[in-house]
Amino acid sequence: MKAVNTRMKKPMHIMRAKLMKLTEYEKPKDMRPMAETCTVFLRSLEAKIEPAVLELLKVAKRSGRIHLLGGLVEDRFMSPKQMQEYSLSPSLEVARGQLAGILNSSLSRTHSLLQSNQQNLATNLEQLAKGKVNTDNKEETEV
Repeated sequence: MKAVNTRMKKPMHIMRAKLMKLTEYEKPKDMRPMAETCTVFLRSLEAKIEPAVLELLKVAKRSGRIHLLGGLVEDRFMSPKQMQEYSLSPSLEVARGQLAGILNSSLSRTHSLLQSNQQNLATNLEQLAKGKVNTDNKEETEV
């Protein structure tokens, strides 16, 4: 009996296309099935989302009848814990300022480290030059 090779090699471009499709981000699809049960949807029209999320969490905590399952914040599904962390995170402007400060401090540190060798060399040469002048003066007075 002849052995049959059951393994078929698939072209690499097909596998790559499937992998790329799996890793692509897709916006959340229709949420109508969630509305078929007793569900409350809250939507904020504010430009800043962080205060609205924080207010939603406060209302859910105060009310014993609302059980928060999660939320859709900036096209991402989040658990209540993730929403809590998101509401406590700084705004985008503050985060950019912090990042700029961190980058600026590391740049100034690098600049000072690069300049330190040149400054040490200049100081040593200056002291050496002063030392020669002093020894020359001593030699002149002795002669």
